[in-house]
Amino acid sequence: MLEHPHDRCLVFALAILILATLSMSILSSTAEPQSQNMPVVQQPPYYLVTSAESGNQSRPVISLKLEVTRIPVEEERDLPVVVQNMGNATAEKAILDFYPGAMMVMESDSRFVVKNLTPGDAKVVKLKVRISKYATGPVKLWVRMMYWDKNGTFYTDYVQLSVEPIIPGSPNILLVPSDQVVVPDKINILNFSVVNYGGDADNVTVKLVVPSQVGAIIGPNTEFAGEVKRGERENLSIQVYVFPGVYGALEVEAYISYRDFRGVPDTSVQTFGYRVRGSARIAVSTYYTNPTPVFPGDRYVRLVVVINNIGDYVARDVWVNLSLPKGMKPSFAGSCAIKVPVLPTDKPVELTYRIDLSDRLAPGIYRMKVMTDKAGNSSFYITVDEKAGFTVEGIFLSKRPTPGLRGEKIRIAVRNLGNATAKSVKVDLMSPFISGTTSVMLGDIPGGAEEFPVMEVDISKYAPQGNLTLEFHIEWNQDGRQLSEVVRKQIVVEREEGDFIPMLLMACLVVVLLITYKHPIGRRILKSIRGSSG
Repeated sequence: MLEHPHDRCLVFALAILILATLSMSILSSTAEPQSQNMPVVQQPPYYLVTSAESGNQSRPVISLKLEVTRIPVEEERDLPVVVQNMGNATAEKAILDFYPGAMMVMESDSRFVVKNLTPGDAKVVKLKVRISKYATGPVKLWVRMMYWDKNGTFYTDYVQLSVEPIIPGSPNILLVPSDQVVVPDKINILNFSVVNYGGDADNVTVKLVVPSQVGAIIGPNTEFAGEVKRGERENLSIQVYVFPGVYGALEVEAYISYRDFRGVPDTSVQTFGYRVRGSARIAVSTYYTNPTPVFPGDRYVRLVVVINNIGDYVARDVWVNLSLPKGMKPSFAGSCAIKVPVLPTDKPVELTYRIDLSDRLAPGIYRMKVMTDKAGNSSFYITVDEKAGFTVEGIFLSKRPTPGLRGEKIRIAVRNLGNATAKSVKVDLMSPFISGTTSVMLGDIPGGAEEFPVMEVDISKYAPQGNLTLEFHIEWNQDGRQLSEVVRKQIVVEREEGDFIPMLLMACLVVVLLITYKHPIGRRILKSIRGSSG
């Protein structure tokens, strides 16, 4: 207790001098960070890109985060700093220079070098710092970051971190989450522990906030822990619904308010995150074929399958393979395997395959399996319809087929071997030695039925004798598809009658001459013929 008025004036003057000195130091540290041995560099607060990088979308982006944001005053403490690459390219080398603000003393090296920081990778560097007992509010810590990518492109950035001093006797309340992972499209129960590392606190209130675009808290977002004494722990829990399609990380902010042992209210803010992790799962929503419908023997069938990700998480670089039943095969190598770069949860993906159906494939319903390496399996069913099939069971001619024959009537027996009805059946006779009425319309032929169309044709005089192959091109319509089939049959072309008689007469004449030449009377006759001719 100072009794003399001059002593009071002296103390008052000293207090004003100390406060002025501290204010000038804080202002100097805030306005002139180079006073802490930080070089003066006229740079904007965002990263710089060199001319060689213009237009390049791939680059590293370094971010910093404090693992501990509250430190007791007048104690040398470790200050872990998380260095993470938030970009999409590797930072080959990163140099971090730390410059403490007023009320903070750096007890360790202020420069750290981090190498080979791949995208998404994080490393921790530890500072040793000490906060002055005169600190009454957050203490600043400036960081200059310089880093290079694999191409040698240089980037620089400045970050300001903040450390809150813990004053003796003041509560030091931290919210410790028990969970690390949340699942999208699900109500997640998040458990917390309210821990007081400082002095006694009363009327402790915790308010949690989740970004509205990624999730919502079910029920009230405010929890009361009441009185939390030094070293005590209170457990709280909330329900958070994470929207479908959210992936990566979920950030939660906690606003903590309380009264210290003096009854003075105080607040603090804490931010922590959760990994969003789910699973992708495919399902076939629809499919169609081209042509439609499909029949046994079809080749290069275009099978279009539309799949959806009905899971709760996106999948990347997914191989989607089509497993075929017996009697079907890929039209060519790789025609039943497709790689999907991104399989989102909100958009369908259309896949196109090419398959061949065996001629011997029985009509029916077949299960087609869709198999993936990252998103489970699914299946759907395809219907193979029965196809009408034709044969020519016989060829009936009104006359013997000979070269040069005209107006020959040919009657053929055409049978539908299948059980399906063939509509608008047309039969064409194809041969280079046949002309005339070689095309005939038969109309509809039910399954198992037989028709006997008649054609009137001419046989070319150049037609070869013996077996002559005739091609019958049969076309029909079935369920909207135009189908065709080729049937081959043979007929026997015989020798023409007019050619046989002259040859027979010549043979007879030769025989007569031979006999006459050997007989004496015959020789006299031949001599008289030669004499008369001479």
